[in-house]
Amino acid sequence: MGKPFVLVELDKPRKLRYTINALVTLEETLGKPITEIMATFTSGLYGFKEIRALLWAGLLDDNPDLTPEEAGTLLDEAPDFTNVIQKIGEALEASFGTQKKVQGQKPEDGTGT
Repeated sequence: MGKPFVLVELDKPRKLRYTINALVTLEETLGKPITEIMATFTSGLYGFKEIRALLWAGLLDDNPDLTPEEAGTLLDEAPDFTNVIQKIGEALEASFGTQKKVQGQKPEDGTGT
């Protein structure tokens, strides 16, 4: 099962998905660990460089040839910039999983036992 995605309305509906490879690319691009990137994002103290990089990295799974500059153009053409930022947050949250394991619950092994 792959990482979940969130649909974001840009020039058309597109899938935002933060795979491990996308997160590594994001860390390399911004020169910061993901924990620092997430802290900056959740604090609201980010700039256009971070937003463009976050959007770009999240779109790479669906469009591996996308450049950061093209992601910036998609941001320029987005019908609702604030909604794009919200969707980035949702996709990041989804990539780390929000389901909590119930203590003492055995994982399903597919055997029916």
